[in-house]
Amino acid sequence: MNARSSQHRQAGMTLLPALALLLALTALISAGIRSAALETRLSAHFGERQRLLAAAEAGLKAAEWQTSQAVPLEPQQTCSAHCLLARQPHYQADFSVRKVYLPNGSEVIGPQVHWYALAIPGSEQRAETENPEYGDPLLGTGTFHYEMNSRAEQGKRSITLRSTLRVSTRGRVEDETP
Repeated sequence: MNARSSQHRQAGMTLLPALALLLALTALISAGIRSAALETRLSAHFGERQRLLAAAEAGLKAAEWQTSQAVPLEPQQTCSAHCLLARQPHYQADFSVRKVYLPNGSEVIGPQVHWYALAIPGSEQRAETENPEYGDPLLGTGTFHYEMNSRAEQGKRSITLRSTLRVSTRGRVEDETP
């Protein structure tokens, strides 16, 4: 009788370490799953940030190209073909008036990209060129500086980029026929 109760007691004693081992193993697996989920979320966030950055940079390059092709430009209150706005540059980007960047001229797929440009005055009293000679800004001759701003948005996330563009021009070509 004594031998039988001893065997039952030993069977119960082996069950306790097995349960403790199972509990520890479950805790380790749970921690591993949480770590893998966190890594997945971080990787997805990094990938989305890279896509937004690439889209904003594409909008910035398109803005620089459009602005440099049509120099000299006249600043306006609204965004027309070139979106050179008539307002002073500020530290904070203001996208209340902007132009939509469409990569293929079609509808937006992926992040929405907007851009605008501002003229940067070159001297004290709003001279539009650096080292201006008398009358050069009126002739459209000289070096012009522009502030280019681009923003890519998708959902609640956005990335804003800013650059400067320096364009040297020889002036407008006018027809000299009498």
